Amino acid sequence: VTMDLKYLKDSKGKTKVTLSMIDTGTGWHWAKFLKNRKPRHVAMQIVNGWIAHYGVPEEIIIDQGGEFQGYMTEVFEQFGIDSRVTGARAGWQHGVAERHGGILGTIWGKIIYEHHIKSNAMADMALAAVLNAKTSTMTEQAVFGTSLRFTELANTDDDKVMMSVLGSHGEAWKASQIRTSAKLLLVKRDAMDKVRRAMLKNAPTVIGEVCP
Repeated sequence: VTMDLKYLKDSKGKTKVTLSMIDTGTGWHWAKFLKNRKPRHVAMQIVNGWIAHYGVPEEIIIDQGGEFQGYMTEVFEQFGIDSRVTGARAGWQHGVAERHGGILGTIWGKIIYEHHIKSNAMADMALAAVLNAKTSTMTEQAVFGTSLRFTELANTDDDKVMMSVLGSHGEAWKASQIRTSAKLLLVKRDAMDKVRRAMLKNAPTVIGEVCP
């Protein structure tokens, strides 16, 4: 598991410190807003948010941030977790956390701008929508090698059922719009990356006879 702190801004420009953890085996991404950067508070979020749900990881990769020192080291020793600290100026050693954190920050910023997220409740909802959009496709591909193909009944959008019951206004409607935006933004970003890689790819060299 690799772990890092991300700094996301809401529509008011207020910075939200976010704990970001990724399972490097499956690509499962979990994140949570923090009240502060104190090691004890960060450690409790790891225990309650990750270990309580997914179990104790064998190893955690962290950077040299102060929030991962002191009390955090005691928690790692208590659970028998090996920790590996990246170099001071070796960002490539923390590449998985940086890459996933970058995707999280990009989609988050666009959702905040599009839906004008201000309240803490809506911010939590937006963060959950981004993580759901990321992990719903990446994790199953990592485990099974391909995206799962569900039947039409299993693939029915639950938001349609919820809207028919709760109506097309209020928080339920807003949550549905945010989830849809997160999925669309992720697909758009993936498509743009594929186009960019294709354009940067050099054409194969063809060696042939020179005709006078």
